[in-house]
Amino acid sequence: MECGDRGRFANARNILSQNSRFLLERDEAEKIIAEMREPVSQWYDIVRSAGVSENDAESIHSGFVYPGFSL
Repeated sequence: MECGDRGRFANARNILSQNSRFLLERDEAEKIIAEMREPVSQWYDIVRSAGVSENDAESIHSGFVYPGFSL
């Protein structure tokens, strides 16, 4: 899904570039991103408790944790 000036690039700066598109003030959008960090940081425990194998969890790892999100 394209969500910012740089299309589908999943990075906080890109998501925030189109806050008005989602009818949000910049500070509201920043707050939502900050609130999402905690549950997303627990992704591994959540998928494993749902029965996802270790190998499958590792294969989806990059969808949840990557250094470029907070640029």
